[in-house]
Amino acid sequence: MAKGKSRGAAGGPHKNHGPKRHMHAWCGIMKQDFAKAGLLNKYHDFESWAQACQARGSKHVTAADFEAFCGLKPEEQKAYFQNLRK
Repeated sequence: MAKGKSRGAAGGPHKNHGPKRHMHAWCGIMKQDFAKAGLLNKYHDFESWAQACQARGSKHVTAADFEAFCGLKPEEQKAYFQNLRK
C-alpha cells in the first residue's frame, strides 16, 4: 500500500484498521468480578480447552477431564499442558 507524504507531527491517526485498543471499557470492579467467575481465563469454556488439548496431541478429551482441569490451581494448569501426551 502506498503511503502519502508526511505532514509532520499532526499527520492524523496512524491506525485505522484492526482491533481497537479499548473495546471493553469495563470498570475495575467488573474486571474483578469477571476474574473471580473465571471468564477472563483463556480456557473458560470446554471448546477452547478441547482445542488446546487437541493441538498438543491429545485425541480424546471429555467434559470430566475439563472439570478436573478447572479445579486445578493456575500453576498446576500450566503443568497439565506440559504433561499432556503427544
